[in-house]
Amino acid sequence: MEIMVFTGFFLTIFLLIVIGITNSHIKKKYSSSTLVSVIIINKNHSNYLEYILNKISKFENVQEIILIQKNPVIDQEYSCDKLIQVPLFEGYNNMFNFIDCLPKISTDTVLFLDNNTIITERYLKKILEKYDTDTENIYGPNCKLCTKDGYFNYGMSQNMIHENILLTSKKVLKNIGREIKRHPKIIRLMKENTEDIVFSFFFTKLYQKFPYRIVGKYKTLTTRKQLEHLEQKKFRTDFCTLLNNE
Repeated sequence: MEIMVFTGFFLTIFLLIVIGITNSHIKKKYSSSTLVSVIIINKNHSNYLEYILNKISKFENVQEIILIQKNPVIDQEYSCDKLIQVPLFEGYNNMFNFIDCLPKISTDTVLFLDNNTIITERYLKKILEKYDTDTENIYGPNCKLCTKDGYFNYGMSQNMIHENILLTSKKVLKNIGREIKRHPKIIRLMKENTEDIVFSFFFTKLYQKFPYRIVGKYKTLTTRKQLEHLEQKKFRTDFCTLLNNE
């Protein structure tokens, strides 16, 4: 009798382990019918941009891809479905000047994507599934911490989303854009690669909540080291200190 109980106990444990392993290998399906406008700002030459454009143009949730040529040296033409190419946008200095162009976007949802970053269709659906529950938030995989003490890659909490993958609504963009224009001093202090810091700062200030981090599969297609240069890290640290002491 004791042997039967002992055997039954271990058999139950074994079955639970097998079920757990099986479930961990079954990918959850994410669902959303929300259509997205993908915005790619072509600041620097990317050897992978054409591949990225053709890949994401096949995603069913992608309505259009707007490619803005930021660098006048880059004059390459690309060809893929859903692509709208915008020549060098006069007056475009950062993502906030782009607010004025929002009426030209055909969807209510906007995904900012680096020109060397590729995401999977499953990951986009995962973001959109969460977005559908709260359209007045910003979403992405890379969270940082920006406080009066500086800029940190890791921390107990994160309050900003890095701009390489950033999804939000046109409404949020408009509200943050209006708020930023009320602070000309901050605009004057902004430099390249600080838009995400300012964007998240004013989002938290306006909406009284933090951006939402969503883990998912994406890849940065570049041969460059992913670690930030010390000079850039120092500037972002100084900028976070200044911004949070305003």
